Amino acid sequence: MFTIWEPPALSAQIPLPQPASKWLRVVTRFTFPEEPLVKKIQAHGGDVVILHMPISGVFAADFDQGYPRAKYWDVYATRSAAHVVHFRDIPEMAPLSAPDEMHLDQRDQETFTRSLVEAMRARGYLKLPGSML
Repeated sequence: MFTIWEPPALSAQIPLPQPASKWLRVVTRFTFPEEPLVKKIQAHGGDVVILHMPISGVFAADFDQGYPRAKYWDVYATRSAAHVVHFRDIPEMAPLSAPDEMHLDQRDQETFTRSLVEAMRARGYLKLPGSML
């Protein structure tokens, strides 16, 4: 799994935050070699969803300041063949909080899962009978 946040131990090697153009080159190097796989899955009737998982607290504030969504995530979303979803576009995820600012509490797993499934269904990314949720 690739994360767009680099641990502090790597900050000496990869200064943070990076300019949007450099960040997009790094992300492209890691994710776009996978694009043929996304297209192959789609060719067989499947879909691929890339999700920006919920973050909170100081980490989220710093992340948002260092990596403004419009310059980073939204640009990436326009370049991928996959469906790209940001947790902030799913209103039901608003009350979710990450105790360590990066990982959801296990008690939120049902709320998270239901809201993600409903959001994917509403966007047409997931087609399940109503009784399956």
